[in-house]
Amino acid sequence: VNAFMSDLLGFKQKIDEGAVPKANFKAIRPLLAKEYFNVETMRNKSNAAAGLCDFVLNITKYWDVNEEVEPKRQAAAAAATQLAEAISAKDDALAKKEEAERVVAAQTEQYAAAVRDKEEAAAEAEVCASKLGLAKRLMAALGSEGARWEREIVNLRARLQLLPGDVLLASAFVSYSGCFSKRFRAELLQETFLPFLEGGMEVSKGGVAISAGADPLHLLTTEAERAAWASECLPADRVSMENGAIATHCARWPLMIDPQLQG
Repeated sequence: VNAFMSDLLGFKQKIDEGAVPKANFKAIRPLLAKEYFNVETMRNKSNAAAGLCDFVLNITKYWDVNEEVEPKRQAAAAAATQLAEAISAKDDALAKKEEAERVVAAQTEQYAAAVRDKEEAAAEAEVCASKLGLAKRLMAALGSEGARWEREIVNLRARLQLLPGDVLLASAFVSYSGCFSKRFRAELLQETFLPFLEGGMEVSKGGVAISAGADPLHLLTTEAERAAWASECLPADRVSMENGAIATHCARWPLMIDPQLQG
């Protein structure tokens, strides 16, 4: 009896496990269709028979429901499997998408850096081309100045040979002409200084050559200096300009004539 009751209690689990053949429930269908096969009728005969009848009816209903639900359960399990696979595929696709986006971002940055390098190189090339053009123009301009510079070099070398005599003339004028008037200064220059330098000190005899038409005022001052003195109210006559030249080049206090009596 105990073994039989244990079989009855474990019968549902066997159904759930699929261990009960369908033929068993098919075989009892004719019995279930009998009018007397119900709990009330069986209870009139035997309580034990009524209990077994109730078990058979209920376990058959459970079988029928299980048979109806099982395909749906299997479909649900298959759907769950497909959903899990779809979610996994989606995660893989998202991971690949993120990786692709990172690759695209890196390549975009590399491209932008390459474009910047190209633009900088182009700008630098343009600057270099501009400098090269300016250098060529400068070389062309300097080339045209070559002949003039050569002539200027020749003139400077010639003037360098005359510089000692010109300095000697200017020094003598500053040292000895300050106390004389215009007429005596001219006589001193024309009759003493120049004849002595031009005749008494011939280059062939070891003398010193001087510039042709050497003028102490022009040797001691520039046109800009004379204009500045005039703007500072120094009279523009030659004697006043000579006095200015003597005053700016003498080593001590000069003795000079004030031709305008302005002192």
